[in-house]
Amino acid sequence: NRVHKAPPSDDSLFAKPLVSGTSPNLFAVDLCGIASATLRHLALNDRIKRKITEDGGLLALIEAAKKSRKQDLMLQTAETLAILAEHPENQLSIVEDDGLR
Repeated sequence: NRVHKAPPSDDSLFAKPLVSGTSPNLFAVDLCGIASATLRHLALNDRIKRKITEDGGLLALIEAAKKSRKQDLMLQTAETLAILAEHPENQLSIVEDDGLR
């Protein structure tokens, strides 16, 4: 099946489905927590730190954290933001997208 055989050089293909899973329409805490944890693990890869932000992962994380008071989700989000902030361009995006509140 061609849909499932992505070229290994396109790292953005790995982050997009997870970003969609944390969209504002799916604020089930369990799904957001799992998606946030998965994004955190993906963000450890320096090659895709910026791509996660560009593909909407940052905004999805911020929105999920704002709509929940669950400690686990907030912890996952804070850890993911810290890892994403290791990329200089993401630092500005985090501030601009109100990720520090």
